[in-house]
Amino acid sequence: MAPVVACHCRQCNQMSSHTLAATSVAQSGLSWTRDGTLTWYQSSEFAERGFCGTCGCNISWRLSDARTREKVALMAGSFDDQSSLQLERHIFVSHKPDYYEIGDDLPRFKDSDSAEMANLPGVPQPMGPHRSRTCSQMRVRLQAGATSSA
Repeated sequence: MAPVVACHCRQCNQMSSHTLAATSVAQSGLSWTRDGTLTWYQSSEFAERGFCGTCGCNISWRLSDARTREKVALMAGSFDDQSSLQLERHIFVSHKPDYYEIGDDLPRFKDSDSAEMANLPGVPQPMGPHRSRTCSQMRVRLQAGATSSA
């Protein structure tokens, strides 16, 4: 898995009620073990988000562009064991709400640090209300050695 990235964009803020933290893996390196409830929707001009169709819990997101779809981001909070996850950087800090400060010295990017996203239009736009809670319906299994370059 790739290191965790903290996203401070408006859409992630609204979806998670704060900063969204996610790691990414190659799509080929994971299998959805209960994908019957996984629902994808187009959340912006360039991204799709996956959530549990039963409880609404945010599970993942991916870029919509077919050229970049091999990678999928998994929400860091959705892992049962988060002990091996490590925050590496902050993105979209220019969109961060004023009510909190970033309290570490990790790299900060005004917008995205991703070459794929830099070539796609716009930044995430605000979306409507979203219900989120811990999900007991969705499970994902990572294959041994599943990696992704970030």
